[in-house]
Amino acid sequence: MAGFPASARARSMVWNPPADMVARRRRYNQLSEGILTKVLLAADEVKTEEILEAQKLRKKLIDHANEFLGVLDNVPKTSASRASSSQLGD
Repeated sequence: MAGFPASARARSMVWNPPADMVARRRRYNQLSEGILTKVLLAADEVKTEEILEAQKLRKKLIDHANEFLGVLDNVPKTSASRASSSQLGD
């Protein structure tokens, strides 16, 4: 997921998820809901009209957010999940 500026909390969730599955699920919900509300819904409100470059950037943002949601989706299912730094944009 090159280029996606994941937050420290998101990196921590992927690289070192909480051992307690309840805490892991809670953090997953916080991160995924944050991405949905702060990134995807906000991007939906951006009016790109006929500006091709703005349309491309908006699509890239949405694609990265969806890709990271996919990474997060895999974390709660395992007890020892790790992601490479390239998945998180380092």
